[in-house]
Amino acid sequence: MPTASSHELLERIDAQLERVLLQRQHPISGLMPASTAHTVHGNYGDAWVRDGVYTIQAVWGLAIAWRRQGGNARRIFELEQSVLALMRGQLRSMMGQAAKVERFKTSLDPLDALHAKYDTATGQPVVADNAWGHLQLDATALFLLQLAQLSRAGLVVVTAQAQVAF
Repeated sequence: MPTASSHELLERIDAQLERVLLQRQHPISGLMPASTAHTVHGNYGDAWVRDGVYTIQAVWGLAIAWRRQGGNARRIFELEQSVLALMRGQLRSMMGQAAKVERFKTSLDPLDALHAKYDTATGQPVVADNAWGHLQLDATALFLLQLAQLSRAGLVVVTAQAQVAF
């Protein structure tokens, strides 16, 4: 049985995550901007794979905490749907580069590597292949680790054979 203090703490965390993270999630693509900042150093409103995974881990953790505390089933469902929206959005963005991934398997050329940054609304890469100076393989690995963890926990991110093949 949850205590009033643990319930109140989860409510405060939930309100903060809603305000800081979930309100920024794109309603169609499911992607989240790394930030809302537009500075002289660049537009941080793009969706970075690594930032998206770290962000959604906080949301996933809150859903688990609510479930363990016997929280509102509707809110747990909403949080899980936000997790699925982001992960599926990132998967769609990556799958848009499937031909590059196939080339990368044999070429190992950085120009054939997956991008790690996408337009938040469209999911399209925002940097030309030759303008990206590094592979960002850690971001892809982090995405795959999160995908495995969510799948093991029962959230169905991958829903089509093409996604499995990718």
